[in-house]
Amino acid sequence: MSQPFGSKSVGAWLLLLISAALPVATGAQSIPPSQPRLDIGVVRRETLPVSGEADAQKDFLLSLPQGATVRIDVASESIDPEVQVFAPGVLSGKPIAANDDFGSSLNARVRVTAETAGDYRVKVIGRSDLFADESAAGLQAGVEILVARDVPAPPPWIRPLIPGTRQTASFAAGETNLGGSGLEHIYTFDSPTAQRLVATVDGSGITPRLSLRRAVQNGSDIDIVRGEMTRDGSNVKLVANIAEPGSYQLLVSGGAPGEYALTGALYAPKPRPPETIVPGQERSGTFSFSDPETAPALGETRHMYQEWVLTGRPGQRVRLEMCSDDEVDPLLQVVAPTLIGDKVISSNDDTDDEPACGNEQNSRLDVLFTEAGSLRILASPLRRTEGAYTLTARELSR
Repeated sequence: MSQPFGSKSVGAWLLLLISAALPVATGAQSIPPSQPRLDIGVVRRETLPVSGEADAQKDFLLSLPQGATVRIDVASESIDPEVQVFAPGVLSGKPIAANDDFGSSLNARVRVTAETAGDYRVKVIGRSDLFADESAAGLQAGVEILVARDVPAPPPWIRPLIPGTRQTASFAAGETNLGGSGLEHIYTFDSPTAQRLVATVDGSGITPRLSLRRAVQNGSDIDIVRGEMTRDGSNVKLVANIAEPGSYQLLVSGGAPGEYALTGALYAPKPRPPETIVPGQERSGTFSFSDPETAPALGETRHMYQEWVLTGRPGQRVRLEMCSDDEVDPLLQVVAPTLIGDKVISSNDDTDDEPACGNEQNSRLDVLFTEAGSLRILASPLRRTEGAYTLTARELSR
């Protein structure tokens, strides 16, 4: 049999719990003194009489204000329960809500919205065909009932973001949202730690835009999380760093009715141990959205990076070339200690005069060791993206 909502009972009993802090209803019907009344926030224990000749049942009254929505769950280990709800003053006829089984269980569940204030009759029934044996007569069936305020469904333009899942949707002509502007969908998610969000939208018939903001806004300014947005026709990608835990909203905007597919993923950036490279070597690496970003002390613009260590001797000149055939736009930076901490002493993005690896987008740096030691080399994509690259170190003649 199905498992009840609360702890197991000793003997037969009925538990009814209303956990909603709803206002007291007005305009209630006159109730017979013998009719059990359900009070909000009060646990009531009763039993259902079992008979092999008729259904086991009992009526309760539930006082609701106009517009209140509640969910009623009925579970039992010994019977197959059914629940029916009748409008105020209605003693027989068709219920306004009824259910026997829901999901894959024998339990019952209904949702009711009070169109008028009053006392609603809740009938709990145990089917008699389960007690055909005459020996069952006189027994008491254990039933558990939970009545709680039902959380209203969010409007259709607000939906949860499911990381790692391709979510399809469409903008309809005349569609509006909370702001009344229309053609905007909101995807909600929680970030328990600092993370990086990567969201892509593939549009059909629309020119989509993506933006990220906190779900709870403080003050008059909208708290937008800054990120890099790139576009390729009707496709758009947003990469944004979430610095603080909290609830966030990803906004998908469309300039016209049409369909789109959204894919969102969350990454936890973490540094990896530095790799070594010596003159005469070619090493390879692959950028991932899990790579960390450079510290603010190294420049206002922060980049994803992977760290390399280049060792040299006094007077040695070394040429570094970073090349990629993927979407990566290579960026090389040399970091060295100074009196005010580690700083970028040299950097290169593009090689316009003599393209590295035959592509102006690749990077080249020449470094001179004035003394024996090591230099920190940061290999980065100019924009936040994933992809493979090679790093080559070659000694130059003096």
